Amino acid sequence: QALSQAFQRFDNNGDGKIQADEFHKLMNNIGGFSSNEISKLFGDADTDGSGSVDWREFIHWVCSGKATKDMSSSAAKSFARLLSREAATEASFLKEAMISH
Repeated sequence: QALSQAFQRFDNNGDGKIQADEFHKLMNNIGGFSSNEISKLFGDADTDGSGSVDWREFIHWVCSGKATKDMSSSAAKSFARLLSREAATEASFLKEAMISH
């Protein structure tokens, strides 16, 4: 679920694919990345060269470790914060749902 929520944060227009501009925008907002690093990361994630990253590519990119492999330590920490924030939001929601029932 946390990965799904992270994917949705990247996919601003909700078309099921992360476009290069969506990726750049969120990575810039996270901070700690140069424009060249963001372009390289997007290229690493876009394994089929389509110009967008679909759910399958995103999962493979994150779970294979490629997402953080070439990042600086500060950039990797920023990216990890994004993923952990999504996981914390999900955990908080589940806790609230369990308390309400």
